[in-house]
Amino acid sequence: MPPSTARAMTAFTAAWSRPPSSFQNSSSAPPKVLVPRHNSDTRRPERPSLRYCMSYSPRRLSRGIVTTRGGAVQAGCALIIRPLLRRPRAAPRHPRHRGSTMSLTLYQATVPTFIQIAGATRQILDKAEAHCAEHGVPPESLVEARLIEDMWTFAFQIKSVRTHTARALQTLMEGGTFSPPDDPLATDFAGLKATVDEALEYLAAVDEDELENCAERIVPFAAGSYKFDFTAQNFLLSFAQPNLFFHATTAYDILRARGVEIGKIDFLGALRVQPG
Repeated sequence: MPPSTARAMTAFTAAWSRPPSSFQNSSSAPPKVLVPRHNSDTRRPERPSLRYCMSYSPRRLSRGIVTTRGGAVQAGCALIIRPLLRRPRAAPRHPRHRGSTMSLTLYQATVPTFIQIAGATRQILDKAEAHCAEHGVPPESLVEARLIEDMWTFAFQIKSVRTHTARALQTLMEGGTFSPPDDPLATDFAGLKATVDEALEYLAAVDEDELENCAERIVPFAAGSYKFDFTAQNFLLSFAQPNLFFHATTAYDILRARGVEIGKIDFLGALRVQPG
């Protein structure tokens, strides 16, 4: 134990052992008990946000309780030490970001990522078709493949990429109700490619200002007995986008499990890197 801590503990023990009567109605202030500060605020150790202050300046309150300004309370024969809490100060901003804020429009937060993932999905369809041709695999065996028996087929996963990109945006911008589409699934690679191409064509034509004008809309959702409403932002960011990632990932996993030579870079697609 450091010497300063030992001295503080000795002084505290001495103060604790004094009878309550010695503090009440006394003209002389009791000895100060110095307790080392607890430097819990690592950003500003010289001004900790939590400390124990035990300088005694007794003053009488109602019901015969003697309290002190520093946080020590004398009631009966018990001495209660009350920590003085301060609201922690916000961490200083990095100099590089002072005076600047970053915000994204609804378009910037969704459409570029929709295009990136849908475009990557379109590319892995080409690789899957080439795999079938090279290894003599019937294309329908991949189109109808499932990751496990109780999950939807590969064709459904591809259809869902369109559902949660182009169709989600179309529902929002046209003010409709979003429901799972009931159009038939594609049965070959040509149909799967056409499905994704349709989504990419729609996404490329989305006007940023027009989408921003829809930011305050409410999007109703209806699927069987499930009916509820989304805000536009929550519809795209908490429903459509996570669903897109799920179905695109499942489509990738189905192909990978059946030997198609694809990797993470195929899933990520065209990264939006800074031009060099």
